[in-house]
Amino acid sequence: MSFQPDLSIELCGLTLKKPLVLASGVMGTSATLLKRVALGGAGAVTAKSCGPVARAGHPNPVMVDWGHGLLNAIGLTNPGAEEEVDLLAAAREVLAPLGVPLFASIFAGTEEEFAQVAGVIAGAKPALIEVNISCPNVRDDFGTPFAAIPETAAAVTRAVKGAVGDIPIAVKLAPNVPDIGRIAAAVVGGRGGCDHGSEHYAGYGD
Repeated sequence: MSFQPDLSIELCGLTLKKPLVLASGVMGTSATLLKRVALGGAGAVTAKSCGPVARAGHPNPVMVDWGHGLLNAIGLTNPGAEEEVDLLAAAREVLAPLGVPLFASIFAGTEEEFAQVAGVIAGAKPALIEVNISCPNVRDDFGTPFAAIPETAAAVTRAVKGAVGDIPIAVKLAPNVPDIGRIAAAVVGGRGGCDHGSEHYAGYGD
């Protein structure tokens, strides 16, 4: 019998069998596609970000091959939280027998909308909710990302925490800020109460 190392990790009180997590936006919210990634060895899968209302996103082409990888700017295409919650619930049921947690992802234009969307999505009972405050390619629609200012990042985090009960949250941060450490401290520390902060690398976007 070959040796199988234990690759499990703890994240926000959850146990993942593997340390790899499918990023939001890559495979949408299709239960079939998320299951395929889970069977491929992901420790958890993150559904595509959803917001208060449906968005068509940017017109094609939305992806370019620059020779060393792919750049995309999808524009947060999604059906809206009220439609997304049923898709998430279906995906969670498919993933549960595999022992692979489902992470939801949300975005919004105001603190109040973040709380509203979080409350709706919490109804699908995801294992974790990612708070996307850093999407760089919708600035014309939403203005300066919440991830650029510690106070606004913390305010959104508090609003979401207050709307989701005991579901852990992770905040997607932006790397292109003067001091990402200050932003992380704001959302994870006493001002925000986030369970985890993750970095949103330039070159990948919902």
